[in-house]
Amino acid sequence: MDIEEIKSRYAELCEDEVLIEKQKNKLVKEIKEIIKTENISSKEDEEKNEGILKLKEKIIEIHDVLTNLEKEKEEFFEQQSTEVKELLKEYIKPAYGAMSKRDFDIILFMKLQELEVIAKTPEIYDVVSSLKVTRAKARNLIYESKLRTSTENDLENELKELVSSPILKDGDKVSLEIGNPYLADYLRSKLRSLNHITDGSFSNELLKMTVDAYIDLFISLLPDGREDIEKALIRSGAKKDTSLKSIVKSIVEKLAKKALGDIGDAVIDNVSDYLKPIIEGQITNITNRFRGFWDTTN
Repeated sequence: MDIEEIKSRYAELCEDEVLIEKQKNKLVKEIKEIIKTENISSKEDEEKNEGILKLKEKIIEIHDVLTNLEKEKEEFFEQQSTEVKELLKEYIKPAYGAMSKRDFDIILFMKLQELEVIAKTPEIYDVVSSLKVTRAKARNLIYESKLRTSTENDLENELKELVSSPILKDGDKVSLEIGNPYLADYLRSKLRSLNHITDGSFSNELLKMTVDAYIDLFISLLPDGREDIEKALIRSGAKKDTSLKSIVKSIVEKLAKKALGDIGDAVIDNVSDYLKPIIEGQITNITNRFRGFWDTTN
């Protein structure tokens, strides 16, 4: 939610409140008109009372809606106010003016994320366009905020999501498009621990690696129960008497051919539909997704 969206949301809340208040006042006026009615029969009096009762029920409903709207508006302001107060508290630690501009910028950026003015995991361009800063500044803000808030588990989950959506249209390389510079460093470290060196093709946001490096990275991110994953793939038609790594490699190579349209008409748009069930250990989804996958020859 950017600044304009915050303004728009507040305007909507106020507009809704005005419209509902008008509706309530209209119903009250109708009740008064009914009450004024004189010289009526007992039947008409009964109908009048029923009409008043129905209008009262509507007024009660409208009152409840107004109460909820008022509460929502208060919560909306309270959230903005709380984040600003926390920002000011951080600024005066350990003393007023002691915080550097760099640290203040980073904390302010994190507060904007908490207020949903900036996404939790933003693209660099989104930060550039929203805050009107340079690309280098945007990268640094994202990096520093992730450095301060990301846990090992957060990075693992984010990396799994990234690895399950590779770009397989680059010959003998696998590419990963990544907008989080801190995650990029984490990925480099992960590859080094698997004895794969990041080559010169690594750019800021498009990371390239060999197929073998990608396969080792993919396997390292699999959850417990890898034997069950392997069995599910074999049940769906993968070759027996081979390792899980070999099976995953054959899947990636086959997906690359499908992505390029090299296997008949079996062109696919989203490789994550196949890789995500594996990396998340979704046994039933693996069996269903890969049924018939192995029918064509490599």
